[in-house]
Amino acid sequence: MQEDNKIIETKEVNITDLKAHPRNEKIYGQEDVSDLIGLISESGEIDRLIVNPDYVIISGHRRWLAAQELGYETLPCEIIKFESPEDEREALIRHNIARDKTNEQRTREGMELEAIISERSKERKVSKLKQRKSDMDKMTTSDDSLKENVSENTNDETGTTRDIVARAVKISSGKKYERCKKVIEKADKCKSEGKKADSELLIILLNKSPNAAHQLVTKADFDSLSDEQKNELINGEIAPRSLVPDETKAQKSTNETSPLDEVKTLKTNITTLGKSISNIKTEKQRESVKTQIEKQIENLQNMLSMLQAVEKEKESDEKSKET
Repeated sequence: MQEDNKIIETKEVNITDLKAHPRNEKIYGQEDVSDLIGLISESGEIDRLIVNPDYVIISGHRRWLAAQELGYETLPCEIIKFESPEDEREALIRHNIARDKTNEQRTREGMELEAIISERSKERKVSKLKQRKSDMDKMTTSDDSLKENVSENTNDETGTTRDIVARAVKISSGKKYERCKKVIEKADKCKSEGKKADSELLIILLNKSPNAAHQLVTKADFDSLSDEQKNELINGEIAPRSLVPDETKAQKSTNETSPLDEVKTLKTNITTLGKSISNIKTEKQRESVKTQIEKQIENLQNMLSMLQAVEKEKESDEKSKET
């Protein structure tokens, strides 16, 4: 964050004049403040909020919401003039670093920081080009000024942008951050398409297991999952990984499959179903297994019909040869 941001004053501000930062809900969502209401009621104290000169809250959104519920009329605020909108957005995240957060919230913090880094990088490039043009206009260019290289990393940190972002929001690695980000992007896409339940399901899975949620989004056909499968995912009756196709089997399916291979596959499926019967615990599981058994029976009947048709065709050919 830039050092030039200045504290203007500290004063009591009317609670109705305070406004939520537009990025706060996007990053942290609608939060429950019932715990904070209890703490404030017991202590009777509220730490100062940090706001900009327009009374937009940079730090203290939860305190502001709790104070409204408790009937406060004013709140103590530290008013800071930030040098840029990017500084405000960075401060919004920085003041929330220490609190407990979900995987979704940490990832959305990272996505916001990534956008800030990108915007600052563009600003530096524009500034650098303007400076070079000015130098050329003044005929004062030199080899040194033309070879000047401005680092695009913030705070002299090293590594790729995703690694810098991951460290900042306390995600274990840049790779894990990218996985979480893909799940968030898919969830947001579902929401924009009116698939609210699908969006909520992905966020639930992300907060439980980022790797499993990422596999479901990138390797399984998530859009084709049945409502039953989605409910089983929510209830923990099946794992996301169970819906990811076996890559070796997928590769094999691209080649011609012999009848014997199909019979072996059916035999394996039936054996697996037989073992699962003893582990049935709920009515939903019983119905699921029953449906799968009926499907395998149907497959066997279809194969038997095909075999009988082949035999009849063979007999017909032999008779025609005899005549």
